Amino acid sequence: IAELITLVSMTAAVMNITLDVGRPERFIVNVVPHGQWRAPFVWSMTVISTYVVGSTVYLYLAMRRDLCICAAEIPRRRWLYGLLSIAYSDSEGSRRTHGRVVWWCAVIILPIMVSVHSVYGYVFGLQAGRPGWYNPFLAPYFVLGAIVTGFSAIIVVVAILRRVFRWQEYFPPRMFKGLGIFLGFVTLLYLYFFFSEQLTGQYSAPAAERAVSNDLLWGRFAWLTWSSVIGGLVIPFWALFIQGARPGFSSIPLTVACAILINVALWIKRFLIVVPSFYHPHLPYRVAEYTPTPLEWTVMGGTWIFAIFFFSILVKLLPVIEIPPGFPLKKNYAFQPGLVVSRAEKAVVVLLTVLAGIGMIAYGFATRDLDYAPVKWLTGILLLCAVPLEICLIRTQALRRYAY
Repeated sequence: IAELITLVSMTAAVMNITLDVGRPERFIVNVVPHGQWRAPFVWSMTVISTYVVGSTVYLYLAMRRDLCICAAEIPRRRWLYGLLSIAYSDSEGSRRTHGRVVWWCAVIILPIMVSVHSVYGYVFGLQAGRPGWYNPFLAPYFVLGAIVTGFSAIIVVVAILRRVFRWQEYFPPRMFKGLGIFLGFVTLLYLYFFFSEQLTGQYSAPAAERAVSNDLLWGRFAWLTWSSVIGGLVIPFWALFIQGARPGFSSIPLTVACAILINVALWIKRFLIVVPSFYHPHLPYRVAEYTPTPLEWTVMGGTWIFAIFFFSILVKLLPVIEIPPGFPLKKNYAFQPGLVVSRAEKAVVVLLTVLAGIGMIAYGFATRDLDYAPVKWLTGILLLCAVPLEICLIRTQALRRYAY
């Protein structure tokens, strides 16, 4: 479920960026073929593409056994699940291979996730002419904000699925309590980051930075700041802390309510990161008030509706809960054989893919001042992301027998 949320969220995020540019076709033409390695958008495209592809590979490999079982149990969609689970056999060796590959994919995705949100922190934090943004704190601030938002979203989505599909036995109250404890911990860390940012903004910052901080704490944006901090972070933190500290006490409605408040508060914090800085530019004249236009509200609401629709389709088509290992398979179902090679041939294919991926990345950076450099290193990244697929989809002769 978490990986499905990641896939949907990243797709909606890319859609937001593309629409906000105003001319999507120019954005694609300028960034992909002619993007310079110094440009923030080029690194944004690189890390988002890596994160989306890596998360998709991780999600696909983690559910291959479930897809194979669905192919055996759901005849009307056997063509789809059979295609997705091609070359999978439910043998001990195949499960062991998938387990190792999925574990390493999870380890590799963690730094990729950090890099994605750090890049956007750098996009803001390296703007020396923009008070309120020029801050080395923003990269870890964005990473922590993504963790808080992600966990609060997972709690809400899991609670909805639990209620709609009546999955009480799969999502017991103790699971929500555990998620609530972790959400409370990262929320406390976020409050610490906010306190540190405003402390330096009030006591030792330049005049422009202090003006932005005063506007947030005591000025025109104070009502948004304090309502999000107190009502959306402090109160939910204490509620989750008290719930976690009391043995035997677990309230799903309380955890979900706190998660919703935290998610709303983090959305408001994004607004407070972006907008107040525009009221204090280094310009000799007053800046007009900003009010979102109906078109902006429509674009934002449209991306949310798209995300909900996309997630609903994925939940409808894909198994979102891992099927237990002891689930009996139908005896009369033949697994899709796929490609069967020798161990040496498989090793050669994987090695060549790794070398080609590293070579394309190196080639892209060596020619980084020329056109199509981003295409070169993105091709290398895609080749490296294909390595886990090759390990799991290409079967060796040792796994040639079908399991029933």
